[in-house]
Amino acid sequence: MDRKLFFSTVLTLALAAAPAGCEEWIYTAGAAGILPPEISAAKKMAVESRGVWVDKSDLYKGMNFMLSALDSLKNANFNTIYLPVWYKGRVAYPGSAYAPIDPDIEKIDPRMLARLIAAAHERGFMVQAWTEYGFGAYHTTDAAADPSRGAILDKNPELTALDKDGLPYEHIKEWGYFYHLCPANPASHKILAALFTEIVAKLPFDALNLDRIRFPNENFCFCEYCKKKFLEDTGYRLTPDIFSDPQRLAAFRRWRKIQVTDFMAKLREMVKAARPGMPVTAAVWYDSELENKGQDWPAWIKKGYLDLALPMIYWPGNDATINSSAALVKDKKKMAVGISAEICTREELKRQVEYIRSKKLSGAAFWYLSPLLGMTDYLRDTVFQEPALPYAGEKE
Repeated sequence: MDRKLFFSTVLTLALAAAPAGCEEWIYTAGAAGILPPEISAAKKMAVESRGVWVDKSDLYKGMNFMLSALDSLKNANFNTIYLPVWYKGRVAYPGSAYAPIDPDIEKIDPRMLARLIAAAHERGFMVQAWTEYGFGAYHTTDAAADPSRGAILDKNPELTALDKDGLPYEHIKEWGYFYHLCPANPASHKILAALFTEIVAKLPFDALNLDRIRFPNENFCFCEYCKKKFLEDTGYRLTPDIFSDPQRLAAFRRWRKIQVTDFMAKLREMVKAARPGMPVTAAVWYDSELENKGQDWPAWIKKGYLDLALPMIYWPGNDATINSSAALVKDKKKMAVGISAEICTREELKRQVEYIRSKKLSGAAFWYLSPLLGMTDYLRDTVFQEPALPYAGEKE
């Protein structure tokens, strides 16, 4: 997006000046470090992330649907869009060196993602690249009938994550079979970091929004690499009976967190080289699930690998989990909250937004576009009456 055009849009919105807060450093589209002088008129405008995850099912409804949706969100004073770029072993754009384009997107318009980014920028949105599947490399509803593990794992089968029973997938009854790259293997790190860096190098996103940067569940990973490396690092053998040995299990959980944090270090370095100043945000699990997932996002924030965490707390009456998750970060501005328009009523979403504000967190991200659209006018009239500047972190 043209930098002047973006800030012209922001400045127009700033005429409806909201409470103070803009004096703090913000990342906005194209800012990458220094706010231009013309933004000074917006000093009294609120800074609050008001984001919406766009599901692939939203994209499949076509460009006209998406443009109308963007207009509705703009009218309701939302300011951030998360567009899906990596899911089910495919990407949403042509010409990737690592994965094929989603055939459904290719049928609609292979350049759809680029067009959507431009359209969102024209409306003043911050646009983040949502890497929905993270270490997830493929999905199928029937593993017996579909022999593929996705382009990456079909080419590199040794990188497949295995559960404690040696199964090469995570089976979730409602959805099917999910294959994953081993989250501990440096070879997996190299491929995935290269893919994500390709995304932000090819397309003019304003930030990178990570997802599923973790182990599938507590039963992963027992691949040969993990067995060998865990023994080298800890002196313990990685066998299924580890779950009945508290000392070894504690070591295993610590070890898994370190491996995923190592990926975050590599990714941050590569993104910084490709797009200096680009923020990295992440949809993450809430506090009580971090051990099961091997996802130490508070450490990522502390080490400077992550600018903003968005724990997905997708149920009504979620105050206690918001509190316990926020307690993991010293700087409350480093956390926003993922909330669900799919599960919650509009009144509950309003209440959650108000509660998030009361805790001085950085805003909310709504899952997901289609169910949210019927609630946008209500949210505009209640909690989003004034526009706000987007937020994805602060200058170091």
